Amino acid sequence: MRTLIGVITGTRRDKYEDQIAWIRPLAEATNDSWEAVLAPQSEFPSRGSIFWPRASGAKENALVRFHAKENDVKNGGPDEYMAVDSQLAFEALDLRWVGDCEQVRLALTHGIELPHLVSPKYMIRCGGDLVVGPVGLVSENTGKVVLEKNNRARISCYQLGDDAFLGIAFDDETRTILARSLPPTPHSYVDWDDDKPVMRRAIEAAARLKANGTNLPRQVLEDATVQLTQYGAGASARLEFYRLNRAKQLAADTQQVISLAEEIFRGLRNHPSVLQEAQNFYEGQRGEIRARIESEHESEQAAVTKLREERHEAEEALASAKRQLEETEASHQKQVSGIEAALLSRIDQVLGNVPTLLADVALLRPFLKGRSSPQPRVTWAPEWPVTKVKIAEIKELRSRMIPALRALGVATTSYQPIHAAFASGFVPVVSGARALEALEAYAHVMCGGRQVLVEVTSAIADVQDLFGKLEHGTFVPHPAGLLDIIRAAREHEGPFLVVLDGINRGPTESYLLPLLRLVRNHKASIPLFHPGAIDSTDPYQSEARLQWPTNLLLAATVIEGPTTLPVAPDVWKDGILAIADADGEFTERTELGDSSEVDGSSGLLDVAPARDQLEWMSEGLPQLHGNAKRLAGALAAVISDQSAQQTAITKSIVVPYLSSLTNDDERAAEITRLEKTLNDELGEWVSLARRSIA
Repeated sequence: MRTLIGVITGTRRDKYEDQIAWIRPLAEATNDSWEAVLAPQSEFPSRGSIFWPRASGAKENALVRFHAKENDVKNGGPDEYMAVDSQLAFEALDLRWVGDCEQVRLALTHGIELPHLVSPKYMIRCGGDLVVGPVGLVSENTGKVVLEKNNRARISCYQLGDDAFLGIAFDDETRTILARSLPPTPHSYVDWDDDKPVMRRAIEAAARLKANGTNLPRQVLEDATVQLTQYGAGASARLEFYRLNRAKQLAADTQQVISLAEEIFRGLRNHPSVLQEAQNFYEGQRGEIRARIESEHESEQAAVTKLREERHEAEEALASAKRQLEETEASHQKQVSGIEAALLSRIDQVLGNVPTLLADVALLRPFLKGRSSPQPRVTWAPEWPVTKVKIAEIKELRSRMIPALRALGVATTSYQPIHAAFASGFVPVVSGARALEALEAYAHVMCGGRQVLVEVTSAIADVQDLFGKLEHGTFVPHPAGLLDIIRAAREHEGPFLVVLDGINRGPTESYLLPLLRLVRNHKASIPLFHPGAIDSTDPYQSEARLQWPTNLLLAATVIEGPTTLPVAPDVWKDGILAIADADGEFTERTELGDSSEVDGSSGLLDVAPARDQLEWMSEGLPQLHGNAKRLAGALAAVISDQSAQQTAITKSIVVPYLSSLTNDDERAAEITRLEKTLNDELGEWVSLARRSIA
C-alpha cells in the first residue's frame, strides 16, 4: 500500500452516524523520501481525493498520515481509493525565532500571534534543536495563542534536527510536520506549568535529595541542582533539573527584592529628619504603652481580688457539699442495710412457700409479654429500575449507543472496546478525557441506567475496604453501598454496572487483583470479616464470605496526576485498556432519553473467542495470543474491518503490556521490534498510555 500525507478537505456523518472524511493527497513516501503528488486526479481518480471511513476526530484542513488502498466497495463511485491506518499528523510550529525553551514558554504563557489553529496538538521547535510536545494550544478572545491549561507538568522533549521535519505545500503556504515517527523515548521533559506549582515540585525534589524537609532556602536549591547534575542524563532527571533551574530563578528574584529593601533602609536611617520622626514616634509609643500597661495592671489586680473572693466562696461551698455527701452516704448505707434484710427475709419466705411464687409469676406474665425488644438495624435497599426496551442485536446496540455517546461528548467509537471487554470476560480499564461519560452511556443503553460509582482513594489498601469495615462488633458498609448493591443483584435480573473511579490512586496489587479474581470466578469468595465478629442478628452477618453475582459488571478508570501509583502488570491478565476521547464537535451535554437494557437471552455479553490463529500476534507476542483471541471474537461483532480490529487489539492488549515494562531499554527494544509488524505509531501510543498506568 502507498504511504501518503494529505489534507482533510471535508467531513460529514454517514447513514450510521459515523464521521467520514475526504483527504486530498499532498506527498508520497518513496525510497526514504517524500515527493509531492502533482496530479492527484489521475493518480487517484476520479476527484483526486481519498475516502476515509470512520474518521474519528477528523477536522477540516488538518493534516493526516495514512495508507491508500483500492476501495473495497466497487460501485462506480467517484472515490476509487480509501484511507486505512489513518492518524492525524502532529504539526510543528517553528518558534526558534523566539529563543530557547524557556523563552518560548514565557511567550506562549502571555500569548503570541500565530496563524489559525487547525491541528489538535502541536510540536514546538525551540532554539538548540529542542522540540517540545505534543502540546495543546488555544486561541483567546484577543486573537493571541496561549498554552492549554491542562497536562503541562511533564511534556516530552526531543533533540531533532532539520532533517526530522517535512514541509508540506498547500494553498500557497507551507506547513511543517514530522517526517517520521517520534523516538520511542524522549530526550528529556519540561514543566511548563505556572510558577507556583513548579516551585513546589522543585522544593519537593530538593527535599528528597537533601532529606531536609520542604521549607528550603535558595542555597539548598543550589546544592540539589549540583547533586542532580551528577546523576546522569536520564529524561526524568532532566525534568527535575529543569524545575530546579526555574525555582532558582524565582528564588534569585526574591533575594534581589530583599537586598534592595535592606539597601534603602540603610540609606535613610541616618537622615536627621528621619531620626527626629523616629524619636517622636518612640516617645509617643512609650507613653501609650506605659498608660496601657498601668491600665491593664489595675484591671488584673481587680480580677485577682475578685478571683480570691470567688475561691473563698467555692471552698466554703465545697466544705458544705462534702458534709452533705457524708450525711447522704450514711443515710444510703442505712437504707441498703434495710433492703438487704428485707431481701433475705423474702428469699426465706419464697423458699418456704414455692406454690405462692408460681402464682405470682402467672399473674405477672401478661405484663412481661408487652415489653418491647431492641429495634433491628435497617439496611439500604438500592433502587433497581426496570426498562421495557430490550436489546438483542448488535445493530440495535449501535443505533442507541451512538446518540448516547454524542449527548455526553464522547467519541462514537469508544464503546467498541468497552463492549468487547464485557462480552469476552475482561474488565475494561478506561482512560481519556471522557472515561466516566463513556461508561455512563454504556450503562444507560445496556444496563437500564443502573450504575454505581465507587471513588478509589489512597485509603483503600485491601479489597475489604471497598465493601466496608468492622467497628466495635458492628459492620459499617462503604458509603457507596457496594455491598448492598451485591445483595440486591442476587434478587433481581438484568445487569448492573459498578465503576471503580481512579484505580491508580491506590495500590492495585493489594486491593484490585483479589477483586478481579472474584469477578472472573463467580464460585469463588473472599472473607470480609470473621463470622463470629458480629452478632448473629446483624443483617450483614451472612456476608462474612462474599461472592460476586453474575449480573454485576465491573469497569474501572485511570487518571493522570502526580500522586497516582503504577497499575500492577497482573491487572492486564484480566483487563484491557480502552480509550474514551472527546468528540471534537461537542458543545454541551444533552438529555440521554429513555434507557434500555440487554436481553438476557441474546448472548450479546457472552461471545466465543476467535477461531482462527492471529499470526501477527502469535509470532510477535505469543504470551498475549490467548487474550488477543478472546478479545478478537467480541471485536468482530462491532468492527468489521480487519485492519481496524488489529489496531483495537494492539491498543487494548499490547500497549498496556509494553507500558508496564519497567526497564526503559527493554521497552524501547520491544517497541522498535513490534513497530515493524504492528503499527509505526506504537511508540507514541505507549508514551500516552504510560501517563496514567505507569
